[in-house]
Amino acid sequence: KIRSLLTKTVSRLSFGLLINGNPFLTGNYGSHFSSEIGEIEAYNLLSEAIQKIKKKFDIESVLIKDFDNHLHANSVDLANLRYHQFPTEPNMLLPIREHWQSFDDYLSEMSSKYRVRSKSVLKKGKDLEKRFLSSEDLEQWKDQLYALYQSLTDRVEYNLVSINSNYFIELKKQFKEQFQVIALFLDGELVGFVSYLTIDKELAGHFIGYHFNLNRQYAIYSNCLYALIQAAIQNGTSFVSLGRTALEIKSTLGAAPEPTYCYIKHRNAISNEILPPIFKQIGQKEWTQRHPFKKMPVQSAKKLSN
Repeated sequence: KIRSLLTKTVSRLSFGLLINGNPFLTGNYGSHFSSEIGEIEAYNLLSEAIQKIKKKFDIESVLIKDFDNHLHANSVDLANLRYHQFPTEPNMLLPIREHWQSFDDYLSEMSSKYRVRSKSVLKKGKDLEKRFLSSEDLEQWKDQLYALYQSLTDRVEYNLVSINSNYFIELKKQFKEQFQVIALFLDGELVGFVSYLTIDKELAGHFIGYHFNLNRQYAIYSNCLYALIQAAIQNGTSFVSLGRTALEIKSTLGAAPEPTYCYIKHRNAISNEILPPIFKQIGQKEWTQRHPFKKMPVQSAKKLSN
């Protein structure tokens, strides 16, 4: 109840916020430095760049996202610059094992309980037609895609940012084959979709949408997640990033949590002390991690992929 109340409170706040990072993706995409620049110097340069931007715009707060355990351990200099760290919900990462040549290989390594559960989900979705959308398809189905996206965001208590109906079209223009949208059709009707970006050896799950009222009968959401795993195996990526929501469901697929941290700073000294505890409460949610595989102890997903 406290978490829900704080989330609603934050959602009603209005202030100028500068985000260093990609608000649409989980990961540290806000800055890139030469290997010749040390971490202390990098954080100082980042802080200087932020200060220059703040002078040009009416910015009250700065959010720096997302730090994994390694970056977090070496980010003490941000604390010295009056930034406060807070944990977010972890990113769920599934390592793709080298010997997985097909989706059946993936299923075969699950314990009987989870394999039966997975096959039940796939059976519910047997009437769903899976299709990769071309640029022309994205134009044709843009309104339906956006409606499915909105059907989920309308149910969320708080959204940092939102997209418009041309978002997927423009992303396809910029990233071409690196960006894909997998659509699920039922009797010719678009009932779900999942999108992803291929970044180096990572398949990063992006926005998802589905027909909420049909989800229980056809397990559309879970079939979208399985579509990501199938794509990752087919593409030969090292791991798939499933994002921060529905943590327990994603752990039943074999994904493991990778802790992530953000840093925030408000220009008002009092607000700078009040905001961090609020964000810490919002970022903490109890859940039970599942262990579906017969072998291999659950560790940090990035370690497993190395």
